[in-house]
Amino acid sequence: MPLPTKIVLEVVTPMGLLLREEVDEVIAPGEDGYFGVRPGHTPFLSTLGLGEITYRVGGQWLHLTCFWGFCEVLPDRVNILAELGERPEDIDRARAEASRDQALARMKAIRDEEGYREAQAAYIKAVTRLAVAQRPLRDPVTMRVATQVRTLFRYRLLIQSLVGRELKARYRGSILGFFWSFVNPLLQLLTYGLVFGVILPRGKDPQMEPYLLFFFCGILPWTWFNSSLLEASGVLIAGGSLIKKVMFPAEVLPVVTVLTNLAHFLLGLPILILCLILYGRLAPSALLLPLPILVQLILTVGLALIISALTVHFRDLQNILGHLVHLWFFASPVLYYYGARTGKARLLLRLNPMSHLLVSYQQMLFEGYFDHWRGLFATLVVAALAFALGAFLFDRLRDTLAEEV
Repeated sequence: MPLPTKIVLEVVTPMGLLLREEVDEVIAPGEDGYFGVRPGHTPFLSTLGLGEITYRVGGQWLHLTCFWGFCEVLPDRVNILAELGERPEDIDRARAEASRDQALARMKAIRDEEGYREAQAAYIKAVTRLAVAQRPLRDPVTMRVATQVRTLFRYRLLIQSLVGRELKARYRGSILGFFWSFVNPLLQLLTYGLVFGVILPRGKDPQMEPYLLFFFCGILPWTWFNSSLLEASGVLIAGGSLIKKVMFPAEVLPVVTVLTNLAHFLLGLPILILCLILYGRLAPSALLLPLPILVQLILTVGLALIISALTVHFRDLQNILGHLVHLWFFASPVLYYYGARTGKARLLLRLNPMSHLLVSYQQMLFEGYFDHWRGLFATLVVAALAFALGAFLFDRLRDTLAEEV
């Protein structure tokens, strides 16, 4: 018996028949992740979660909203019974925007976990309706990176809420609270000052004096980078219950990790600026600081997407990563001066994107000038490639994340 070449997609809601059409492929939101169906698929029955039904007719990808229900898959047919479904042209954008804002306000006000997740589901539902209304066509192969960017932008308010929630949770119950964001850099500076000033005194190098200030200019951005990667390696595993219960945008979690550590970096900057003022080192070049911060943000988000997605499938990576990042630290000019390295050491540093970021911070803050434009631009290119690879890889592995966590 020949295999069917088309699928009859039928979507029914309590309001009646929403869609009946011959299609080439269907992607539907199961509770454990999206699943794809093509002609001749093995029959099965699945419950549905929050998300969108994507179906291909010829070369076009079309979309419907789909919120909960059941899906019956047959070799030549897909029958979907949804609690709620809408075509893009039927979605009331103003109402969806109002629902999104109300859900976000509830997320900020609610303290109990169950209420927060209900508000979160309402937010995802509203954002999905807006997304379907705004982009009825999509090519999932050539537009994966662009789709990830749109997804992160679409969930920007959710990201903002989760970052605030993470910052509050990190210091909940402590006496100093958010003041730890200021105290931690000071304690770190005092620790390294004791090590390199008393226990292991080093020879004086005029290019790095005062040494503690030079070191502070490098260790602060490195701590943001280091903490983001290490925390991202386990963030999807830790948030597995959230990913499974609703159609939660999993890429949000590693981005929240990076932004939370960015907030700690920014809270530590006033301490560094104060030290620069006390030593008379603060110069107008410090106004260029947003440039390396932006490049580092793109690079770190890209690497966090790659690491978080791969760690779900290869758990050993979480154990190896700590050692790799530790080695990366000594291969970056945090403890020593970049310009003094020669030969193979200089070549290694030039190939390290973090070297150019750290040199940019050190020149802008410590040395009072900036001429490392080529290195910073090269790092921007590497950061863009890392982000593109991370977005593409995360999108490829998205459907298997809920099963593996």
